[in-house]
Amino acid sequence: MFDIATTRTFQSRPSNAPDARPWIWPLPRIGDSEPKLRSLSSGVHRYADVSYEGDPNLRFVPVLATQDGVITYAGKATTTCMGKTVARYTMCLDHAGGWSTHYGDLEHMFSLSVDRFARRRKQRVRTGDVLGYASTTPLHIFFELWRTDGEVYAPVDPAEHMNSWLVLPWKPAPIAHVQTANQVAA
Repeated sequence: MFDIATTRTFQSRPSNAPDARPWIWPLPRIGDSEPKLRSLSSGVHRYADVSYEGDPNLRFVPVLATQDGVITYAGKATTTCMGKTVARYTMCLDHAGGWSTHYGDLEHMFSLSVDRFARRRKQRVRTGDVLGYASTTPLHIFFELWRTDGEVYAPVDPAEHMNSWLVLPWKPAPIAHVQTANQVAA
């Protein structure tokens, strides 16, 4: 797990509480490779593609909770890209101060399926918890930041806030040598 207490904090973050944990990027730094943000919009819908330059050939890169919150939606969505139908996961978290984050195009997720209207107990997450793994073709996720006044959610351009968030380091675990049944028997 990540040690947030030893990282430096920033003042500019979407939060009303002065003692709140710092916000973090949804993808970690891998060695010297920092995740990059590309702002996108579709009409009033604003979101970001978070990826790495040079697309490191890695699998199982963790997607991190950007702030303490509650999972309000977690499920599988089917999309068609270049004539190929792909099922990917989406997660939505509600945070203090009326903020909400949405993580899309995850290859795997570590939550039971949840929807905002189910009577199931909501799962809480802490800043830096691993929500799932990023999609690997290319290595990226779609990320959205929303704000509510208690009744209406409005999209916020993530680039306006993310430049002041922490980027946590992550070191991929070495791939262990797997022995075949014949090697074990020998």
